[in-house]
Amino acid sequence: MKRPPFEIYPMLSDNTILLRPIAPHEVSQLIDISFYDAQQATTMDQAAAMLARINEDYRAGNTLHWGIEDRLTHQLVGTCGYYRGFETGRGELGCVLLEQFRGYGYMAKALKLAVDFGRNEMELLAIVAITTRQNRPAVRLLEGLAFREVAELPDGYVEYAYPF
Repeated sequence: MKRPPFEIYPMLSDNTILLRPIAPHEVSQLIDISFYDAQQATTMDQAAAMLARINEDYRAGNTLHWGIEDRLTHQLVGTCGYYRGFETGRGELGCVLLEQFRGYGYMAKALKLAVDFGRNEMELLAIVAITTRQNRPAVRLLEGLAFREVAELPDGYVEYAYPF
């Protein structure tokens, strides 16, 4: 299995989106969706610190975090990536979109690119995502990408796995 850090940071794209690293000066665009360890940033300083920690985790081989850029407007619309599990050969996907970009297919395309990279380039043994049943948009997204429910977790969370 190949895991971060990579010699060249992987950038993935299709005709609509580009998955790429987030530059520190772009943090202000993502404060509303900046999270680390299930804590949301409420200030620019917190969001910048979270991005710095995510980048440290990448250098330590534990995460792979992308900004999702609309290729037409070059605007960041969200984030996605693998945030844990590499030590056991699996990748746990996480994702979030800015509210005004939800419902346009950005995340389905981003996760498809991330899954393909995880399977083909990183050679992951499993790819999972965790959400709640109440997060119907996330459940529909995952099921639409062929993820299937595999486990109920504490506190109302459910684990979905991509079929290999």
